[in-house]
Parts: sequence; C-alpha cells; structure tokens
Amino acid sequence: MAEVEEEIAEQYWKKYKKESVFALLSPFSVSLTAGDLDSRTFCYCIAQDLHFLKLSPQVYETALGCVHGSDQKKRIGELRGYVRTRILCPDSLSAPLSTH
Repeated sequence: MAEVEEEIAEQYWKKYKKESVFALLSPFSVSLTAGDLDSRTFCYCIAQDLHFLKLSPQVYETALGCVHGSDQKKRIGELRGYVRTRILCPDSLSAPLSTH
C-alpha cells in the first residue's frame, strides 16, 4: 500500500512540479511577505489554526533573545505589541471558525 501511495505521489510531483512554485506566489503570500496584508485578513486565515495564533507572541519573545542590536530589539518589540493588540482576534471571530 505504501509503495502505491509513493508511486502516485511521485507521479503527481513530476506532473505538477513546475506549477508548485506558483503556490509560493499567491496573493496572500506576497502580501504577507511585503508586510501589507490586512490584519483582518490575516486574522481570518490564522484563526483556522489557533495554535499558531497563540504562539505568535512567544515567537517574538524568542526572537528578542536572539538579536543584538537595539534597533532590531525595538522593531521586534513593536511587532510583538502589534500582535498583541491587532492580530489577536476576539473570541467572537475565532469561535465560529474553530467549530468547523
């Protein structure tokens, strides 16, 4: 059974390998990378995976321990504050999404 699954996966990978790069260039990915993704849009997306949302402040906290420059620490602190105030969705938004 595992061999059949691997063969099927390999066939699809060979067939769609060239198109796979377009998944990296979706409007969501481009906006997220550029830093101009609407926070509400991000909130709807991330609410589907609430465990990522809950880890966001911890990620910035860890990043603060890894940088040395005061400008970098200031910017990461600003991002952490942004996560706490803007991206953390109210329960009214995440509750309907988590029940699906």
